[in-house]
Amino acid sequence: MAKTDWIANAVVVLMGLITVGGAVWLGLYLQGRGPIPPKQLSAEYIGPSDPLQDLQNTGTNISVSISSGGKPVPKIYIYRASLENTGHAPILPSDFFGDLKLSALPDWHIVAVGNSPWRGAQSVSVDWKRTSDNLYTASPTLLNSGDEIAISVYLTAKEDVETAAVLKGASAPIAFETRVANLPSISLKPNIIMEKAQPVAGGITVEIRNWGVWFFLVIFAIYFALHLFLLRRFASVSKLNYGYLVLIFIASIFSISAAEATTTYVFGPYAGLPDVPADGWLNIPPLALNFGLLLLFYLFPILRPQYLRSGP
Repeated sequence: MAKTDWIANAVVVLMGLITVGGAVWLGLYLQGRGPIPPKQLSAEYIGPSDPLQDLQNTGTNISVSISSGGKPVPKIYIYRASLENTGHAPILPSDFFGDLKLSALPDWHIVAVGNSPWRGAQSVSVDWKRTSDNLYTASPTLLNSGDEIAISVYLTAKEDVETAAVLKGASAPIAFETRVANLPSISLKPNIIMEKAQPVAGGITVEIRNWGVWFFLVIFAIYFALHLFLLRRFASVSKLNYGYLVLIFIASIFSISAAEATTTYVFGPYAGLPDVPADGWLNIPPLALNFGLLLLFYLFPILRPQYLRSGP
């Protein structure tokens, strides 16, 4: 087979992979555009921070006292919380069945809740009202796709409860609650600060979103098409039988790993959070292995021309 034929085959493989990926994405996208599209809400809780302790550690002569309801508050913690419409369909006020609630565990007291667009997203402000020591409510509001309710939550609790929760790295003592038509449950975004501080089983975290998925599919198709093209040249100077299939499998794994690493470098591990850097060192090995294998497939026929077999 002529060299131009193999180039054409590689292009066909590339276009086929892009077509399959596009068809899968389009099917999933259209699923959410039906007459009753499913709703998606994602919550995120980051913290806690201890502002009084932070001021004390600065060494400056600052004295701050806080009281709530006429009673002194010896210690206060701040959590950043957000509730985002991560679906394709808008959530109308009529889609809510009851108020939006922010609750705290029984041992915790919510001192105050304030709107705080801390991430620069499409922030929507709501009016939070105190219902009890550990429950605040807000009236339903319109949440278009990408809209986010971002708040700062000020909490206090008994000293032993606070210390245990902070030292153990426990999950946030607060949670959003609501009932929305065609919403199974509120999903939970990863706590980036805690994930960075704690080891993950296997040591690898993959997070690809939005346009990063498209980029991943395209770059994987390019890597794999290059492998298939060069692998044909490699096979022409080596006596491979079933080993050829093994090399194709290895090339596919290397292409997937390298595509994920490349996507991480281009888009970052967390969409919308550019201040969180990628674990660069962790993404170097798959890229190095992928390009090393491509280089091997390319150089082997050049270094061993005496073994070339005439093609058909």
